[in-house]
Amino acid sequence: MKAQFIGPLVFGGMNLKVDELEWRLSESGAVKTDLEENPKKQIEDKLMSSIKCSIPTKKDSDDSDDEDY
Repeated sequence: MKAQFIGPLVFGGMNLKVDELEWRLSESGAVKTDLEENPKKQIEDKLMSSIKCSIPTKKDSDDSDDEDY
């Protein structure tokens, strides 16, 4: 057994497409696929991406500390 899937909600509900099912099964290693990428478009989380962009990186914060001295 490679993975356990219970119910249609694991696959995204009753509107599941054949390519999406094939992709999910190939991710678990249950089947081989010719698909090169996930056919289901991923929803971009705008809130999280804007938060990640607004957080200064370690390098940026180190540079700003040097300028104050």
